[in-house]
Amino acid sequence: MISCDINHQERVQPIICFTFDDAHLNAYENGFPLLEKYNFPATSFINSGTVGRYKRLSWEQILDLHNHNWEIGGHTVNHPELPELSDEEAYYQIVQDYYNFLEHGIELNSFALPSGHATERDYAIIKSRYKNIRNSIDKEMRLPLNRFDLGYYAYQTEYTPQMVKERIIRGSINGEALIVIGFHQISDNNIDAIDYCRTEDFEEILCWVAEREYLVMRLDQAVEKILTK
Repeated sequence: MISCDINHQERVQPIICFTFDDAHLNAYENGFPLLEKYNFPATSFINSGTVGRYKRLSWEQILDLHNHNWEIGGHTVNHPELPELSDEEAYYQIVQDYYNFLEHGIELNSFALPSGHATERDYAIIKSRYKNIRNSIDKEMRLPLNRFDLGYYAYQTEYTPQMVKERIIRGSINGEALIVIGFHQISDNNIDAIDYCRTEDFEEILCWVAEREYLVMRLDQAVEKILTK
């Protein structure tokens, strides 16, 4: 039995976004059905060069998510460290990634920095194609929201659902407009990975969010809603 109870009181309710990085197959097999159960959309940041590889999403599965109101976001072609690349290589990784999705009928609005690293050069290229940029830092996102500096709380293997609940409550108390909770893998088998969430733990988080009636949105739609208030 999954418990959704927690003894805290929030001051406001920020918009919650669930994101998934790197197109792990188990996020589709285990996470997607649970999100559907609670009628929650999500955002998946995908490296187009890894599509169809072992334990990664196929184009058919990506289109399935897209057709179920998931946002698909850019994440470079092959997940390199952007600051280490030449100008030509950086441009290719960012722009070709964008067009790889466009060729499959998917228009991208949001981009997640690989490992959270980028230079001013990289930001300029990204901004030429994307409306939103998510980094890898857990930061408080109050108004006015900077759509090119979106943080996220990245779930790690040693984390617990209680920690996520407390992060959301803290954001509510502190007046945050947006909280992004990020995952990589949803699995009960990858015990040696540093970035997986057990299926039961993931559902406990979703159950708690649903019971508290938080508004859950795709990242692109959440940003637009906040900025047009």
